[in-house]
Amino acid sequence: MARNIVSIGERSGDRGGSSDASVGPIAHFIEMVHGPGYAALLNAREAVVMRVQMEENEAKVLTHVFSAAGSEMYYVFLLSKQSEGKHPDCWMTDGVIAFQQADQEQPKIGI
Repeated sequence: MARNIVSIGERSGDRGGSSDASVGPIAHFIEMVHGPGYAALLNAREAVVMRVQMEENEAKVLTHVFSAAGSEMYYVFLLSKQSEGKHPDCWMTDGVIAFQQADQEQPKIGI
């Protein structure tokens, strides 16, 4: 199973950071999103939430995405609930892990 990881978003609190610090300049982010690991998210035909794990102010969401081109990818979205800053009580994306399934079985991804 192939795997790619990207960290995005601006978070509040002591774990803070900015999107520029995580993924670099916008040109790099655009190139990365259009790459093989994340292109399925652009104009996806369908996305199914398969599993959600929540612990206090953090969540992991396993999704199965069907691209417009017909490929299938799995993603784990890493989220944190903001406690302060510009977006209190909102869930922000801290990272996305991409998985491409090598066979037709459901992925063996522990979240």
